[in-house]
Amino acid sequence: MPLLKLLTFGFIAGCVATLIFHQGLWWVFNQIGVIPPDRPAWPLDPIPPYGVPSVISKAFWGGLWGAGLALLLGQLSGAGYWAASGCLGIAGASPSRPFCRSTQAMLVSSIRWVSRACTSCGISCFSWSSSQ
Repeated sequence: MPLLKLLTFGFIAGCVATLIFHQGLWWVFNQIGVIPPDRPAWPLDPIPPYGVPSVISKAFWGGLWGAGLALLLGQLSGAGYWAASGCLGIAGASPSRPFCRSTQAMLVSSIRWVSRACTSCGISCFSWSSSQ
């Protein structure tokens, strides 16, 4: 695939993925109380210095990540693609860790919520199967 086409597709895929998956999951977490209601999904608050809506800024940065990943992963296939994707995901998350205190708190509370949900489901499933 030509380089410009690869970068364009990567950018578009990153923008769309940010708007659908990142912000969609943010909305779900907002609805179940993991993220406070004052931080909604698809925010339109202006980001300085140009006043671009926050959701557009997030989509743009997601697009840049998508273009970069397309450039790095575009030549790979099969197991090499999946191994490189995993390594890049780990490497990309590690440097940002010190800056994500609120994200870490959100992750801890979401893990607690999921474990409570699984525990209650396990208890209800166990009680249902033992009553049969």
